[in-house]
Amino acid sequence: MSLFEQLPPTPQIRDLYLGTWTVDSDLTLARTALPRLEKLTIACHGAHRLVDLTPLIGMPDLTSITIRSAHEIVGTENFPPGTITRTPRPRT
Repeated sequence: MSLFEQLPPTPQIRDLYLGTWTVDSDLTLARTALPRLEKLTIACHGAHRLVDLTPLIGMPDLTSITIRSAHEIVGTENFPPGTITRTPRPRT
């Protein structure tokens, strides 16, 4: 079950920290549940470290996304430069 599945639209939440990102984590319903979200932080743990940001494309107030310890992040190219912070930074 998605974290946001049972959450009604909650426009008063502007800053969200997801401290446990698991294989079942999904941002698909975040757009409906958190329509005024400005800042999102995701902390990945364990084996599941893939984060798909594509469901968040076009959220007008979302200006800051921080992702910690992800192995792969999908959809970053759809956000303006400086919106996404990845820690630790990928090695090049």
